Amino acid sequence: MKKCTRCGLNKPVSDFGRHKSGKDGIRSRCKQCEVKANREYRSTAKGRERLMEYRNQDHVRESARRSYDKWVRTDHGRRTKSAVESRYSDKRYARNVVAHALRVGLIDRQPCFICGEKAQAHHPDYSRPLDVTWLCPEHHKAAHRAAAEILHAAGERETLRF
Repeated sequence: MKKCTRCGLNKPVSDFGRHKSGKDGIRSRCKQCEVKANREYRSTAKGRERLMEYRNQDHVRESARRSYDKWVRTDHGRRTKSAVESRYSDKRYARNVVAHALRVGLIDRQPCFICGEKAQAHHPDYSRPLDVTWLCPEHHKAAHRAAAEILHAAGERETLRF
């Protein structure tokens, strides 16, 4: 058993990650607290900036590309990639169009249409990619759930998964 320095709980050693500089080779915070601390840090402006700097380093981009290329060469990767590309091509296209429009300034990100919180772009119709409704994650999920229920009730969809 080891005590976490963040939450103060005694937990099994298996709940702690390894660390080469620790006196016993084990981190002082449990894995759950490490995740929370990292998430909190990345939500700050300094944390986001440092993360983007790291991700833009050539060796990191190259490593990510090599990992992806290696995965795509496996049978599972090949099947998954082609299935996803064919199944969601209209959705991916619409997302890419909105992302590009945001980058170049054709459209501006708006607050949630319902509650005014930070929002995501919701496409009621993927064939019109720039026709988006801005919804927070909670209302975005509710919109998809409502659409799935309508399709399910009409018999056009087997399950209520969305």
